[in-house]
Amino acid sequence: MYRARYRARNSIGWGPFSEASYLLVAQAPAAPLKPQLVSVDETQISIMIPQSVDDFGAVIEGYQLYVNDDIQIAGYDGLSPTYTLTTSDNLIVGTIYRIKTRAYNSIDSGSFSEELIVAFARKPETPAAPTFGTGSTKF
Repeated sequence: MYRARYRARNSIGWGPFSEASYLLVAQAPAAPLKPQLVSVDETQISIMIPQSVDDFGAVIEGYQLYVNDDIQIAGYDGLSPTYTLTTSDNLIVGTIYRIKTRAYNSIDSGSFSEELIVAFARKPETPAAPTFGTGSTKF
């Protein structure tokens, strides 16, 4: 943050300084690194949300979490380094999800991270026991 003030001068001398004005030289933060998969099972997807590599002059206030481009996850508090998506976040078993994040500060929201692609699926059912024909010795 920069502070600026000025004063004028004439043939008699310098006048008093003006009141100070403050200028924040900043921009939206850099894109965070790609979210990392912690675990996935048939009820949830747990991810780790890396921090942005540069705040570009204004403190990062938090992060936004998006699924499939346009769905912002409202339950994410914006500060935790991990988050677990569940069926309460409208996850549907059998769907592939693209998860990305972005940081925001007092200036604006930054660019999106690379996407983490996760398949949200159930484990396969237990198969039936194998059967062999009579007299067969080949496997």
